[in-house]
Amino acid sequence: MNSQNLSIEIVWKDEHMIEVEICVSNDSFSGVSRFYDSNVTYLELASELKGYFSSGKLDVKNSFNKSYELFSLSARCIDQLGHISIDVLLQQSDYAESKVINRVKLNANTDLASIDRFCEELEELGTKQSGLARLSFIAT
Repeated sequence: MNSQNLSIEIVWKDEHMIEVEICVSNDSFSGVSRFYDSNVTYLELASELKGYFSSGKLDVKNSFNKSYELFSLSARCIDQLGHISIDVLLQQSDYAESKVINRVKLNANTDLASIDRFCEELEELGTKQSGLARLSFIAT
């Protein structure tokens, strides 16, 4: 697999709603989810990730749109060199029948510089309500 990253892209929008596509891939697996959301969550995720690294907390999680699809990201430091382990969960659920339809959970590693770029791109995504935020993973 060539590309190892997490990407969050706004693929469609109108005055009330945006359609989001989240793609994630590590060296073995990949997954894609699309759902509708508002721009607030991107700014929250960027803020939580920045706060995580300035406060030294061990874990940060954020979820988008919990109605039918779920995106969850967890991050934790794995060494004193600034390497971070990222867990990403994409899930599609049918809440009317209380069951999960599809789910993919991937783990990959990244670094502080990549997290900083991702936060900047998330803030721009949330402000402009268009574009792409990408978190690059490092080979393991």
